[in-house]
Amino acid sequence: MADGIHRPACARTGVPADGDSLAIQLDGFAHHSSAADRRRDIEADARLVALGYVVLRFDFHQVLFQWDHVLDTIRTAMAQGAHRRLGSGRRSLQNT
Repeated sequence: MADGIHRPACARTGVPADGDSLAIQLDGFAHHSSAADRRRDIEADARLVALGYVVLRFDFHQVLFQWDHVLDTIRTAMAQGAHRRLGSGRRSLQNT
């Protein structure tokens, strides 16, 4: 990408961004269309936050059609150091 940030087509769990504590959640309709899916996402976000991650969640439409907003949000979080909060004490994303 010309902007230097990779945009994955989809992700089932948080995608660690550059650094060690920013998780970007990308929601596609196929796995995020029911109340049960929404609860699962909320639980996953809570686990990540409890581990010290900053979670940014975007949906498919935002990534494809509002990329400037998505990129600006990620860059703002990174400018505030959201991606460097865990340091050497990084906790595992396993089972999140």
